[in-house]
Amino acid sequence: MTASQFFKTNTFIAVAAVGALVSPSLTELASRVADGEHVSLFGMGLSQTTYTSTVLPPLFIVWGLSHLERFFRKYLPEVVVQLFTPLLCLVIAVPLTLLIIGPLSNDGAILIADGFNWLVKVAPLLAAATVGGFCQVIVIFGVHWGLPPWSWPTSPRTARTFSRHSRPPRSSPKSAPPSACSSSPAAWR
Repeated sequence: MTASQFFKTNTFIAVAAVGALVSPSLTELASRVADGEHVSLFGMGLSQTTYTSTVLPPLFIVWGLSHLERFFRKYLPEVVVQLFTPLLCLVIAVPLTLLIIGPLSNDGAILIADGFNWLVKVAPLLAAATVGGFCQVIVIFGVHWGLPPWSWPTSPRTARTFSRHSRPPRSSPKSAPPSACSSSPAAWR
């Protein structure tokens, strides 16, 4: 709804288009494709992308709807604009998203996740800092589904790697006030 207001498009058309992407029947279709069944639309095979936990495809469809709606309102006769603008927008935008935009955004998320996994192998400290720094953005755009669970900062392995490289210099407890010592220096070993 916010995206439709931002892109200045009809909120009802945007909700209908995004609702079509998250319908249970489409989710069931995607799971059948994931199981190996070939399902096609207009002769093109559907991907196993599900849209219930993604952000980019709905944003792209609403952005595309804003352009389609302006185009149809400009070129359709005034008599039929109220009837055919929503119809044509949905007939064009939903299949376009299912066949092109959704799979492309899914492939982009997979590429980002593969790049992050490579970074974990090459520079684990930098990977931990990246996840920690961009955690909210990663979750908002749904990229976190492509990251293995052990790469998140809450996992013991990542926490050990991060603490090994970021611990403060060892000092005797006498040099720091008692309030600054949350644990004994032996806990850092």
